[in-house]
Amino acid sequence: MTWLRVDADMPWHDKIVGLPNDTARFAFIKVLCAAKIRGRSAFSKGALKETLGSHHKAIPALIAAGLLEEQDGGERLIVHDFEDYQRKSSHAEAQERYRRKSLNGHADITGLSPTGRTGRTGRDSTPPTPQRGAEESFIRMPPKPGLHDGTHPDCAVCAPLRKPA
Repeated sequence: MTWLRVDADMPWHDKIVGLPNDTARFAFIKVLCAAKIRGRSAFSKGALKETLGSHHKAIPALIAAGLLEEQDGGERLIVHDFEDYQRKSSHAEAQERYRRKSLNGHADITGLSPTGRTGRTGRDSTPPTPQRGAEESFIRMPPKPGLHDGTHPDCAVCAPLRKPA
């Protein structure tokens, strides 16, 4: 899996806010993803049009905003400052190998390995049992769409379905 680093403030950056619409913003995300996957921030104009598909109409807006830079008379487009924000592939690959080795390829949103320990695997494959009273410290996730039955205490969708006590 290839990861793309994006500044969390990107949606509010002047260049992004200055784009004419969300289609152009999404086109820029596609450009970033394609550059990361290809390992190069430079595209021929034809290759970028093909990569963006129906979003290729946003290319002039991305150039005008300074997100893409023209070279070779406009036949070559480069993502502005792309290499400054992306890790070199050798570092990313080493990090991925470490994660696979230490987590045995498994992780979840709790940050625990399949053994219930953080960062390392062990012999015991059973996750730890919460102690009495610990239930309140867990974040209750809302149910999946279509599974609302009125029993979820903090769910706005379930509230109208609850039976009065």
